[in-house]
Amino acid sequence: MAREKSKRISCASNIKNIRLALQQYAADYSGYFPPENGADGLEYLRKCGYLDFRVIYICPRTNTVRGKGTQPLTEDTVDYVYIGGLNEKSAPNTPILYDKLGNHEDFGNVGTVDGTVKGISEKYWMKEIGK
Repeated sequence: MAREKSKRISCASNIKNIRLALQQYAADYSGYFPPENGADGLEYLRKCGYLDFRVIYICPRTNTVRGKGTQPLTEDTVDYVYIGGLNEKSAPNTPILYDKLGNHEDFGNVGTVDGTVKGISEKYWMKEIGK
């Protein structure tokens, strides 16, 4: 149980770090986050040098193999869902980054436009994203 809690905290830290890189990106692009969804959107952060430390894109609870060298991020090398096309003026509590289903059992970390990251612990946590 303690090991699982530690992995959830590390996962939330990953989402916070990605969220900070998204904020830096938005500061350079008139308040807009990368336009593409999923790994394609997060690839903007890697290829533009905002966050190229690949292990950050992997939840510590999974066995996902990270990409190598200049290989682009893909859905197979990223454990988080990114919602593209938002900007800093989007509703503050709008989810922008969250765990893929299966990263944790009955739990998910969610990062919002305003930078908040929270863990939702319940069986149907994905329904909570819209609240």
